[in-house]
Amino acid sequence: MEECKICGNKYKNTLGVANHLKSHKMTSTKYYEKFFETPLCDCGKQRKRRRAHTFDKTCGNTQCINKTHHKSHTNATKAKLRKSRMKYLKENHTKTPWARRSRGEMSYLEQWFHDNIIVEYKLGETNKIICEYPLEGYAIDFAFLDKKLAVEMDGAAHFQNGKERIDHDKRRDSKLIEAGWSTYRIPYFDVRERPNKVINKFLEFLADADINDTTIIGAGFERWKEYKKRTRPQKRTRPQKRSRQEYFEQRHDKWLQQQIVKKEKLRTSNIDFSKYGWISLVASNLDIPHQKVRLWMKKVMPDFYEEKCRPPRQRPSSIGRTADSDSVNG
Repeated sequence: MEECKICGNKYKNTLGVANHLKSHKMTSTKYYEKFFETPLCDCGKQRKRRRAHTFDKTCGNTQCINKTHHKSHTNATKAKLRKSRMKYLKENHTKTPWARRSRGEMSYLEQWFHDNIIVEYKLGETNKIICEYPLEGYAIDFAFLDKKLAVEMDGAAHFQNGKERIDHDKRRDSKLIEAGWSTYRIPYFDVRERPNKVINKFLEFLADADINDTTIIGAGFERWKEYKKRTRPQKRTRPQKRSRQEYFEQRHDKWLQQQIVKKEKLRTSNIDFSKYGWISLVASNLDIPHQKVRLWMKKVMPDFYEEKCRPPRQRPSSIGRTADSDSVNG
């Protein structure tokens, strides 16, 4: 129930209060400004009013808007999301990554590496390659067994999850190094921006480099940050506020600019504007209705219309017609 702060009457909802305020000769906005406090933004200023009794999350400042739009989850929220995801995967076990692996399905990056490098350059004929090879408690994306090379395709999750995932990848690579393997990592942003360079670089490494060397080759976290800056969508600039009169003036000026070509076309045409029938010729040339030709000429070419265009026929008045008809009948 909503109670009117002026007279104490009660109503079912805010709509009833809004209709009741007409009897007090008061708008809803003034009513809520007078009897209710405006909530504050994080910066201490009042929030921007959306309607009479609803507000935005911020005061409208760009910095405050960016803070609210880019807030990261807390550790407690992340733990809740992780639990809900694990519950979903248990209930929908056919959609889990390991279930897709068991069916022989690959991710986009793995499919790209398989089609564009292994199949295209026939590496399977000269190397023993196994997909999802188990080693040291991990599953390697592509294992070159004869050269002890582990090729890992790093998707966005390897970088977006921050330091925890990076430390996990480092521990994983160090275990593979202890087992006598080398790791070659291919990040997803290199595949998007320069796929040909990725292919050539890997083939050169496979042919010339010392595979037994335990050097980890991969992309750094800083390069991923630079990629995100390059691909981040630009903020839309809000148009400058203008009055109603300025809006229609600019619109009219823009329309006049568009008519310059039509004006030149009429001036250079062979139409005789002093004879009847010029309206149909102008309408066909400019592709406008016959009824609007004179109005268009008066707006765009007023001087030309007054000087050269034949005026419309003057129809006889109704009084004259009745007089003529009477004289004829008489």
